[in-house]
Amino acid sequence: MAKKKKKMVKKMLDGSIKRSKLNFGDLAGSEDVAKALGPNPDPERLKEAISINASLTALTTAISYLAKSQRPSYRSSALTHILQDSLGGNSKTTMIVNSSPHIMNRPETIRTFRFAQTAKTVKNKARVNKELTRAQMLQRIQELESENASLIAKNAELVSCLEENGLEAPTQSSSTDNNNNNNNDEKTKDKKKHYRNKKAHL
Repeated sequence: MAKKKKKMVKKMLDGSIKRSKLNFGDLAGSEDVAKALGPNPDPERLKEAISINASLTALTTAISYLAKSQRPSYRSSALTHILQDSLGGNSKTTMIVNSSPHIMNRPETIRTFRFAQTAKTVKNKARVNKELTRAQMLQRIQELESENASLIAKNAELVSCLEENGLEAPTQSSSTDNNNNNNNDEKTKDKKKHYRNKKAHL
């Protein structure tokens, strides 16, 4: 695999720093060893082809996991480890696949299209890599603390309003008790139904 990487750092007027990284990768294609190398392949070429196919298999597996919103094992292959940021990281990725229209290469073309179809379903949510200054971070903390205090005050106001109207404010424990009671009611109904069916059968 041939890969080029370029990192960029930009300092904004407000003092914050934005970091970005641009990756270009050229992957080798999968090979049918018997078709590509013949009946008596060179040992070095054979070893290289097997290594390429193993790496591409690991890449296909990683993309299949990402398509299912699961985290793959990027360290299962050097290729997936290198492409980790581009595959499932904070990035926007464009993948171009090459295929052959020749009838002789039909199996490889079908596999390539299926791989591309799976890769197309992977969705990354890229966000700006912005490093705030100390003053900006302190300001953000103050904003969050103020928002938290406001929510606590609103919650206390709602509880007070409920108590004034003779209602009891719901709590997490009471919600759990209600769920348990509902489950017990369902179990009781199931038992009664079971006994009725058993009695009718007798």
